[in-house]
Amino acid sequence: MHLHKKRNILLTSEGSKHLMNDNIYGLVQDYRNNYKYEFIKLADGYEFSQYQQLNLIELYFNSRFETGPKDSQGVTKAFYNINKSRVQVETRATDIDTKDLQITTDDMDQYTKAMLFSKENKKWIKEAQIGKFLNEAGFTASKCGGVLIKKTEKKGVLNLSVVPWKYLTTDQTDIMNGIIIEQHYYTPSQLLKMKDSGWENLNEAIQTAKQSKAQNYETGTVPTQGEYIEVWEVHGEMPTYFMTGEYPDPANIEYSRQIHIITGLTTASVNNGSQNISQGITLFKGLEKENPYKYYNRQKVDGRALGVGVVEDCQQAQVWTNKAINEEKKVMELAGKVIFQQQGKGVVKNILSDVDNGAILDNKGAIISQLQSTPTSLPHFQNLIDKWNTQAERVTSTFAAVTGADQPSGTPYRSVALQNQEANSQFEYLKENFGLFLQEVYMDWVFPYLTRKLKDPHTLTSDFSVEELQIIDESFINYNVNQHIKEQILSGKIVTQEQIDGAKDFYREFIQKTSNKRGLTIPKGYYDGIEWKLDIHITNEQRIKAVYLETLSNILTTVAQNPAVLTDPKMSQIFGEIMQVAGFNSERLTQISNAKSPQPQQTQTQTNQPNPAVAT
Repeated sequence: MHLHKKRNILLTSEGSKHLMNDNIYGLVQDYRNNYKYEFIKLADGYEFSQYQQLNLIELYFNSRFETGPKDSQGVTKAFYNINKSRVQVETRATDIDTKDLQITTDDMDQYTKAMLFSKENKKWIKEAQIGKFLNEAGFTASKCGGVLIKKTEKKGVLNLSVVPWKYLTTDQTDIMNGIIIEQHYYTPSQLLKMKDSGWENLNEAIQTAKQSKAQNYETGTVPTQGEYIEVWEVHGEMPTYFMTGEYPDPANIEYSRQIHIITGLTTASVNNGSQNISQGITLFKGLEKENPYKYYNRQKVDGRALGVGVVEDCQQAQVWTNKAINEEKKVMELAGKVIFQQQGKGVVKNILSDVDNGAILDNKGAIISQLQSTPTSLPHFQNLIDKWNTQAERVTSTFAAVTGADQPSGTPYRSVALQNQEANSQFEYLKENFGLFLQEVYMDWVFPYLTRKLKDPHTLTSDFSVEELQIIDESFINYNVNQHIKEQILSGKIVTQEQIDGAKDFYREFIQKTSNKRGLTIPKGYYDGIEWKLDIHITNEQRIKAVYLETLSNILTTVAQNPAVLTDPKMSQIFGEIMQVAGFNSERLTQISNAKSPQPQQTQTQTNQPNPAVAT
């Protein structure tokens, strides 16, 4: 071990100990300290701490006070939670269901491939539990104002997850371009298993953690009760010398995207306490090709990275509602006391203890009467609570019409409808923004992964609709008939139209013996060269399923009562315009009505499923 005098950097042969800020250990310690204790100035009189704001959100969402459960007089305070239900309302209203994720392409000639790729996507969505991921992401964004998602790929399997804010340290002004630090806890057995992922110094990390925990037990500062090892995962653009341990000339410092996984962070003093040295153990380090995170901001605020969520929107209303509730509680406790007064000198000191039921008082001329203690201010507290509730409704668009609460008697229907419309427009806006974020996730992460995964020959087994089966089966018939014709011609035989029609009938009869499920063999490179797009259905009709289903039911009733609307030129034109306004394609309905009804299907899938002509 030696001292680099020019930079006062303490180096070891392993390059594991340096001055604070001159290595990865110092960077993590500085980032953590700044994140927890520093504020950023957004405007005169407005300073912001992401750490404190997220901590407050967690407290308020779980009905906890910053100052503890009791007031200055030791009386337990009441927390009247007005934000939790509103978070849940927005989460439901802005939810994007997995069935709303539709894969399309601008190449109209690739309709069949797009349809099959959508089936591949739905299969992956189920395997990767994307529905659970979408629910967690939507809830976190509504509650906290933003959500950070992470991509991991292990053994060729893509996984998307939501990173809890509790375990994150980020740049308060720019999350994606700053350093991102995740905190993890591993048991010794879990940590040793990471050897298969290329982690090193695992036994040293376990021993160091045990020594640190033994020392902390004496001071009472143990963060966990079990044998957990604290591990820090660090991502971002960092000085390249973090990888080598050799500090270059200050004028030639280069940066690169890196990942570091470290543990055992400590700070030591050298040179009689004049210098602080950050120490730690590196478990893994390497270069990264891309940022494994993406960040969605629910409502942007200039100057800060964390957006505004429902809990923060309700923050002032929550504070003053609690204030009114607790003042009302004190007044009601006072009103509940029965107090008597007497004129003159009497013998009764306490009605409860000095007087029995049925007693006749000889009170020596004193007059005893009940003191009226019911306050007149109780209605004012309720008015104050109602005002702050109205404020919370307005900033979060969670009107009673949206939450399903009963309306006051005599409330005009039109007023309720307008409130519902206003709230839904806000939720639709938030849902659209989150949909755009998901499109970015698909374009950058999911499409490249699926295209790479589906490049080799594989079998796609899925259920198909009647319309989809018509397309697949027709393609299957044409493919096999063409193969039959080629074989006949290459063998020197003449193929007649009658033979072609007979072959089509043969394969069509074969298909009719199968169920709606098809096993399709997709050849190598079938999806190559196609630019995919993700369409997310976020229209109001699709969100309000009752409206959507009612419209479909009306269309079905109209066609059933008067089939001429599909065949009569004048009527079909008018009907087409009606359907277009309602958001439906009348041509699709005409195609379905003209299609032949499928033959009764067997309940069991045939073992010899059709081989796909669709993959041609």
